[in-house]
Amino acid sequence: MMLPCLVWAASAAQYPIKLAYAPAGNVTVGGRTFVTADVYESAVVAALLTMVFAAVTAAFRSWAVVRPGRAPPR
Repeated sequence: MMLPCLVWAASAAQYPIKLAYAPAGNVTVGGRTFVTADVYESAVVAALLTMVFAAVTAAFRSWAVVRPGRAPPR
């Protein structure tokens, strides 16, 4: 039951690592210039608010269902 939670958390863990090793410089796309580190920072925030939140919520839900001696939640 915990494998999906671990997969979500592991896939979210790649973004802080990429941020730590982000290349210096700018990227120009469609006439707009972006700082490379800012793009990675946005990916970290998005991963925290989506994948990590889902992984933690699912882990708590599966722990509540599997715990012996208690009825499953409704």
